Amino acid sequence: MIQVITGNNDLATSQALKDLVDDFINLYGDYSIERFSLESIEYPEIVSLVSAMPFLSQKRLLILSDSAKNDDFISNFDDFISKDNDLVDIIIYATNIDKRLSYFKKLKKIKNFNEYLTLSNSQLASYIVNYVKARQGKISNNDAYYLVKRVGDNQMLIKNEIDKLVLYSPEITSSTINLLTEEKLTTTVFNLLDNVLVGNHKKVIDIYNQQKKLRVDPMQIFAMLIWQLHILSIVKTGEGKPLSIIASDSSIKLFNLDNAKTITNKLSFDKLKNIIDKCFYLDIKIKTKRINIDDAILYLLLSIN
Repeated sequence: MIQVITGNNDLATSQALKDLVDDFINLYGDYSIERFSLESIEYPEIVSLVSAMPFLSQKRLLILSDSAKNDDFISNFDDFISKDNDLVDIIIYATNIDKRLSYFKKLKKIKNFNEYLTLSNSQLASYIVNYVKARQGKISNNDAYYLVKRVGDNQMLIKNEIDKLVLYSPEITSSTINLLTEEKLTTTVFNLLDNVLVGNHKKVIDIYNQQKKLRVDPMQIFAMLIWQLHILSIVKTGEGKPLSIIASDSSIKLFNLDNAKTITNKLSFDKLKNIIDKCFYLDIKIKTKRINIDDAILYLLLSIN
């Protein structure tokens, strides 16, 4: 039997793999569990791995990772599937695979195909509340959303942050979140852009200067700003479509689209185009002239109205 575990949710995919392995151990023991990275294994050798008979067990379990990095395996994938047999269980562990690849489409046709995607902001907030409660802690819905906004949508990272926060204090608040977690640059730039659009110049200067104190490269901030504008453009042009559809079509995480949606509601097409134009001309200026990049980026942010 062949099973597929894929998706960009590291916590969910790793838990799904653990559950399948545990189920196998309960039935057949742990004597015949083997893990292989297929990145550099030639296809004939992969066939040999699959064809080998179980030893000291009724069945073998093969966990195959990095299959998307093996062109030889992908080109022979139909032949590989045909060699499925009752004595060997195979788990194809293919996380973060590009959905545009024909290989992904073939994986999706397998009966036991399991995809675990990044949760939306509301789903993550609900997960946080429930996980904190399971850890004998307490957190409000508002602070759960705040934690998501601050550290991002990586559920594995969120779990680790909660473990740390609960150890510090069973009651998690925005104050303890600020004290013990580090804000992602993407979140910082999102907040920066949000304050730019509402004309809160003092907050814009404060956020930007804080990044300078942390020695964040101004070009890194500028690059993240461009990326945020790219997401805003996709959400704005897709108005009326469910964010889940936009996420599937664009391969952008639902978390980022959720955040962008809150900004696009107060942003016209003309204003968005004007901001993109200003960034475009600043990019040319940075690459063709000697200027103070820090001052130029800050001036750009403050000149948007």
